[in-house]
Amino acid sequence: MAYKSNWLLLLVALISGPLSVLAADPADPLTSLLRHEDVDFTVPSDPGRTQQNLAALTDGKTSQLLELKLEPGVAIDLTYHLPEVATCQQLLIFADTGQLTKKQLPRIEVLVSTLSGQAGFQSIRSQGMKASATQQEFELPPTAAEWLIVRIVSPLETVTLQIAEIDVQGRPGLPQTRYAFKEAPAKAFRVLDEVQKSVAVKVSADETSLFKDAADGKLDQWSFAEAALLSSGVLESEKRKTYLAQIDRISEQAKDAVKNGKTPYEKGELLLKWLHANTMDGGYEKYQTDLSVILDSGKFNCVSSATLYNIIGRRLGLDLRAIEVPDHAFSIQYEGTKHADVETTNAAGFNPARDPRILERFTQQTGFSYIPDRHADKRREVTNIGLLALTYYNHGVTNGEKGKYAVALVDYFRALSLDAEFPSAIQNVLSTLHHWSGEQVGQKKFAEAVKIVDIGLRLAPEDRRFQHNQQALWQNWALSEIENNDRQKALDLLTRAAKAMPKAGFEEMRAYAYIYPGEKLAQAKDWEAALELAASGLKTLPAVAQKELRRWRNNVFNRWTITTLEKKEYAGTTDILEQAIKADPQERDFLRNLGFVIQEWLIATEAKEGLAAAETLVTELAGRFGKIRDANEVIESFVGRTTFQMIKEKKYDQAQALLDRQQKQLAENTFRDLHREVFESQAGILSDQQKWEETIAVYVSGLKKMPKDRQLTNNLIFTWNSWANTYQKANDWSAAGEIYLKALESGIDNREMGKRVGFCVQELGLNSWKKDGPEAAEKHLAAWVKKKPELESIRTAAAIYVQSVIQKHQRDKQHNKALIAADRCRKLLTVKDHEHFVHVVCDQWAQTHSTKAEWDKAVAVYALGLKSLPKDRHLTRNAVTTWDQRAKRFIKTKQWGEAIKVYDLALEQFPNHPTLRNNLKYCLQQANK
Repeated sequence: MAYKSNWLLLLVALISGPLSVLAADPADPLTSLLRHEDVDFTVPSDPGRTQQNLAALTDGKTSQLLELKLEPGVAIDLTYHLPEVATCQQLLIFADTGQLTKKQLPRIEVLVSTLSGQAGFQSIRSQGMKASATQQEFELPPTAAEWLIVRIVSPLETVTLQIAEIDVQGRPGLPQTRYAFKEAPAKAFRVLDEVQKSVAVKVSADETSLFKDAADGKLDQWSFAEAALLSSGVLESEKRKTYLAQIDRISEQAKDAVKNGKTPYEKGELLLKWLHANTMDGGYEKYQTDLSVILDSGKFNCVSSATLYNIIGRRLGLDLRAIEVPDHAFSIQYEGTKHADVETTNAAGFNPARDPRILERFTQQTGFSYIPDRHADKRREVTNIGLLALTYYNHGVTNGEKGKYAVALVDYFRALSLDAEFPSAIQNVLSTLHHWSGEQVGQKKFAEAVKIVDIGLRLAPEDRRFQHNQQALWQNWALSEIENNDRQKALDLLTRAAKAMPKAGFEEMRAYAYIYPGEKLAQAKDWEAALELAASGLKTLPAVAQKELRRWRNNVFNRWTITTLEKKEYAGTTDILEQAIKADPQERDFLRNLGFVIQEWLIATEAKEGLAAAETLVTELAGRFGKIRDANEVIESFVGRTTFQMIKEKKYDQAQALLDRQQKQLAENTFRDLHREVFESQAGILSDQQKWEETIAVYVSGLKKMPKDRQLTNNLIFTWNSWANTYQKANDWSAAGEIYLKALESGIDNREMGKRVGFCVQELGLNSWKKDGPEAAEKHLAAWVKKKPELESIRTAAAIYVQSVIQKHQRDKQHNKALIAADRCRKLLTVKDHEHFVHVVCDQWAQTHSTKAEWDKAVAVYALGLKSLPKDRHLTRNAVTTWDQRAKRFIKTKQWGEAIKVYDLALEQFPNHPTLRNNLKYCLQQANK
């Protein structure tokens, strides 16, 4: 995993000219920054991912999807080292996330650094991905980067991300400055005052006089010619007088040369040709910008030739001014509202647009392309004072190219003193400060460079290059001291930098005073020395810097881990991780990597030395790392995988023995689940073969190991049911009942088994009755009752049978048989059930006679019932009621004698029955009235 940071350090790691990096041109198209052949890709420090071809994510191909398992709390860092500093502007991701839920969608974070691959990273974008099967684009704030991390941040749920391509688009170089030509610059003297605070700018008294004279846009005290000589560097007054006398002579000669011109334009064209034939006969020279040199040698460039032409022409009465275009200048002649361009570098340059051949010769001679007035946005008309500014400007360009930056600045501010809105001069002031500060850095003159950059920021506070350079200078300065092994001086510098730029992350950068030398140790694989250095820094650094240093230290642990793991030095790797976890117990990388190493160590040990050695290792590792979840999960996974392999090979006893030996290393649920798998797999095979007793024995054995295990209990019950079901399908209800009875007697605490025994006995009785008659049925029932008299479900089954028989006789109006059946099955029934059936039969049978007033038959039925159940209160009560019903018919008609006869007969059956005696007494009383 590449080292990560949250602070901005726009610093190139080496001092080889960090300030000379060109700015990215916003007009250039975006290009891929990651697909360049010189981009170095760093594999994440996760041993589990080292075998994946993660580099394929930047091959430009989207047809092949790579599967990345993302787990909550675990990020994947893809680190890229670009061949040069570039500006990041857009992130492109091609992944199939269309089927993912909101909780499964990962986040993508982009971090950049210009310091190193281990430190100085700034997060510039963190964005949740969308559910989509198409390319996703994310805009990035234009930021400089040489090292770049694309971090895939885990979602809230574990998910497998299908991803094909990652790309960061941008442009080479630093972000483009926001300070543009069209922005209103500071006035020249104000800018000059600012620079004079740090740069010794010497301006002669004559120049000061000239600048004041030109402040209102015209020259009153100075002539154009003398001002041009002064701007050309002729500072001595006497020497200027000599040149002015020469100019006077040229002017007189020019009058004769143009006298035949009929119009101002003709005079202007004649003047240009005459000057080239006489005064400017030395030829074009690119850097010859001074009027004095033309007068001495005849050599000229665009500025000096335009200056001389305008001086002489104005003396001849021509209205001449100047045009500035990028890197070039020429004259322009006005006649009323009309005007004509004059390319003064060419004798035929008057109104050059007339003849393409002239333009071609002009381009060959100067290297410039003529810009006609229809391109007004590229032309800037200046007064002749502007020509003086151009002379100073060209001096500045020449001195700047020679590395004379202080002199060049003076020249540019001289130019600005004459033309305060001169955009090229303004830009070159900034560029000169850039180059000058860069040169100071190259010479390790950091204090001077900081002062220069401070000037630039005062002049152009929005200029991004200065913002970058100010920070980079402090960083480079501190880095230089770090490279010189002067850590304390570097720390002091960073303290100063933090005060100067409180929000620039210099407090955090103090960690780099330890990271830089530590990284050299790490690259030399002197891991322990690197970690010892980090430990010393963690004791003294402030909290924000400690955080940075701790991250780097953790990264060193991870890299050390991978190095030893690649050599399959598992013992040494776990020792490193144990040390790492002790240093930072909350670091998820350490915990996950420990799990991976243990996994690989166990696999290798088993393959090489056998299961026994692997088990010994499990015990040892569990003792060392038993409290670490990731280690426990791997240990449990190993035991589980080994168990399943034994199950596959039908080595059930060995699997159980393995689990028993490793019980202490397993969570209780895992131990139970794996044991359950052993028993269920073994029992499943036996069950498929319908070896029911052996299947049952396996589950019984399992329940001895895990008493009251619900799943094993349910499987055991299911097995008993399956066994009995084979007999039920064949209507062998007796055999099925025997199976359920065995299940019941085996000790299964399940009410259903008793019910199922009863159900089988019930079906046995009913089927036998229908098939072989009541005698056979009742014989079977009697046998079951005798076998298990206390089992209620058997008595219930017998009762159902008797009820069915009685109902059959009653439907056939064979009530006597129904009563006989109830008495015949008396021993099969409980007392209560027998009484119930006798009651029901007698009541229904007697009712058939009572409704017909067949009272003798009705009471005879109850008499039969009382023979079966002597003194039964129910039968007695209903019999007495029947006698009452018979007597009431006589009482109603006051046939007291007949009623008395009825009660006398009733009392013969039920002597001394109080109801009957009272009713008889009542009838006698009524009869005697």
